Amino acid sequence: MPPLANGGGTALQMPQSISPGSIAAPPMAQTAILPSSAMRSPSSSGIKPMSAIPGISYAQVPGTAIAVSAASDGSLWVLSDSPSGADKYIWHYSNGSWTNITGLANHISAAPDGSLYASNSLGGVYHYVSGSWAALGGGVSDITAASGSTVYVLSNGQSIGSDQAIWYYGGSWSQIPGSGVHIAASLDAGTHSIPAGTVGPNGLYVINSSGSIYYTQGNGSYIQIPGASAAISPSTTGGVFVLGYPADVSGTAIYYYDLDSPGWQQIAGSGVAISAAASQLYVISSSNAIYSAQLGGMAHFTVSDPYPYPSQSIKPQYFSPATATMSIVINGVTHTFSISPNSPNCSVSGGNIACAVDTPAQNGPLTFTVQTFDGTGAVLSAVSGNATISGFTTIPLALQGVWRTATARLSNAHPTWGTPTNITVNVSAYDASSRLIVGPEPYSSPVPLYDSDTSGATQLSTTTVTSPTQTVTLSYNGALVNAIISAAVPPSQATGQQDTLVPSVATAEYPIPSGTYAAANDGTGEIFTNNDGTLSFLENVAIGHVTTNGVVTETKLPYYEYGIAKGADGNVWLVCQNATRSLTELARLNADGTLTQFPLPDFDYTRLTLGADGNFWMTSYPSGVTGNARRVTPTGVVSDFPVSGDDGIDYSTAGPDGNVWYVGTTGVSHNFIKVTPGGQVTVYPVPSNAQPCCSPSLGALAVGPDGRIYSILEQQRVGSVDSSGNFSELAPSFFTSLWNQSFSAMTFGPDNALWISLGSALPGSCNPVLGHMTASGSFAMLVLPNCAPAGSILPQPNALVIGPDGNLWYTRDRFVGKVILH
Repeated sequence: MPPLANGGGTALQMPQSISPGSIAAPPMAQTAILPSSAMRSPSSSGIKPMSAIPGISYAQVPGTAIAVSAASDGSLWVLSDSPSGADKYIWHYSNGSWTNITGLANHISAAPDGSLYASNSLGGVYHYVSGSWAALGGGVSDITAASGSTVYVLSNGQSIGSDQAIWYYGGSWSQIPGSGVHIAASLDAGTHSIPAGTVGPNGLYVINSSGSIYYTQGNGSYIQIPGASAAISPSTTGGVFVLGYPADVSGTAIYYYDLDSPGWQQIAGSGVAISAAASQLYVISSSNAIYSAQLGGMAHFTVSDPYPYPSQSIKPQYFSPATATMSIVINGVTHTFSISPNSPNCSVSGGNIACAVDTPAQNGPLTFTVQTFDGTGAVLSAVSGNATISGFTTIPLALQGVWRTATARLSNAHPTWGTPTNITVNVSAYDASSRLIVGPEPYSSPVPLYDSDTSGATQLSTTTVTSPTQTVTLSYNGALVNAIISAAVPPSQATGQQDTLVPSVATAEYPIPSGTYAAANDGTGEIFTNNDGTLSFLENVAIGHVTTNGVVTETKLPYYEYGIAKGADGNVWLVCQNATRSLTELARLNADGTLTQFPLPDFDYTRLTLGADGNFWMTSYPSGVTGNARRVTPTGVVSDFPVSGDDGIDYSTAGPDGNVWYVGTTGVSHNFIKVTPGGQVTVYPVPSNAQPCCSPSLGALAVGPDGRIYSILEQQRVGSVDSSGNFSELAPSFFTSLWNQSFSAMTFGPDNALWISLGSALPGSCNPVLGHMTASGSFAMLVLPNCAPAGSILPQPNALVIGPDGNLWYTRDRFVGKVILH
């Protein structure tokens, strides 16, 4: 709508004027009655139909005219474009046929009772009833029929184009306050509230010479309608049609002001004259063509994005920035419209987009279904609803997003183990164009929500999410459990759409003062408990010591060490090698920090284990092909025991049966290997259905409380053998892709469960992860709250041991730490 014209105001002047009744009206011209064929047809005049205009649906009425007035009975009165001169023939269109009546006029107005008022260029005003004209007065410039047998006129007492006095005729003439250049009586019996005041029933609209629009009920009190117009025609159902301001001889845009939802909306089409009745809008084009649009069924659908386009901020309704088209289905008929910033149905102002489309509909209740689509035809949003059509009816749409994918994210994915808490679940849904759906309107269909935990330790507050603003919580009772929370698809099918609850453990970490790495070259960083209640651990060029309250000291070494073990004498023993690898030795760390050294004949990447016989056991490959189990006495006497056909033995532990156990692989199987103190070797192949697929073969070893030897397999399995090599397997109750046996360390805790250092941090996180598996296979991950420092070798714990304080101690990069279990 053009901006409010200057001038005007709500105090319209009342110019002095002579009553039209005191001015004699010249006789109405007595013209011969013309045949209906005299009304020009579109085909003969070459007039183009208005059907190409999108939105509102126009039908062309045969004939041409310069002025139009819609009658309440559905018929139509017009002034044709003939003859030449200011006054034109008067025609009546009813039931598809034109009828000419005698007379010439330059203004007409159909009365509610079926009669007709007219005025001519000489200022006479007339009333046509039952086939004859009655003169009512003279000196008028515009007329409008009102309710009952009454009429309003403008006098012509001022200069042409100036505001003229307003007179009212209801059996006698009386002047009312105000003035203007165009008037239109309202036949709307309703009462409507707009920001400027109340629009009461059956009043009068006045346009002044500045284009300003006013409304009065004839009592001298006016309210101003915002905007400006060149012509006005009120409907009978709570709205006003106008031509924009100023008038354009080539056709002026048409606007509608909804009195029940105040605001201007441009509708399709343009013209030089308009008239609205209860069910129709008539428009005269600049080429004098006559068009009709149904008002008795005009649904005006609107949708807007009040935030900067294409922002994804919270909106009152969901309008995807990817929207290209909209379809509206009414009574089985589908209407499709272009909806985009460049669409003629839409406008963008200040970064905001607003769209409106018009569809014909019958007066009364209707049910509609709306869908929006992106450029590929994928549905982005939808809504169904009901409305009651009464003439031109505005239906604001609050679209509901149609989701294609959804994600679930926990506000706290690592609650403290043992502490019950409630966790917010943030569910985000995305449409087919991957745009976030925002609310508060509900989704077009609920998003299902899933919890993989069936133990009852976690509980979702709902299993369906109906709106972007819906609050969802996950209650957690503190148990040692993992739960995958996913949206849209079950956890087994979720890829990137889920979050995993992994409880956090309490830890204490102590940095190594020198900053040397706690992780050794072989990646184990062994740690064990000393007889004095402290712990010793492996570094690169030092032996670290830590008290249970976290005091760390170091013994610097001249060599690189590869493995350490506590000897039968209670001292720290180590395998080390000088910088040039020209010397390899077994060494004892003495109380004064010196080393007692025992040279070895050769060296291979090895670990060190104290056997039940008091000797140290490691591995060697002197032949380069066959692996040896090597025994070294505390005095440096070396004995090698070949493991025939085995090309890789690793990890060792002292079994409760007095033997030393290894794991290894041949070309055909993965094996548990038992070596007696005397060097007798027995190989126990892992059954083929439990074979790991890949190298390295089996992972770290640990002795269980049941006396069995346990080792890590791939795919989250743990295998074990008894002293006779009988194999059994534990499969965890919960699967995690973080399992990586190549970097795993494990030990049995005071709860007789297996604690495992998993091979990877959580995705998108720097937090190390531990696994906890019971004898029944119940498995859960636990996260350490300590991130790996920048430039670290490994974020995961490299070795695990139960310390003298009953806590789980570990080495990890530049730290030694403990998981506090009590």
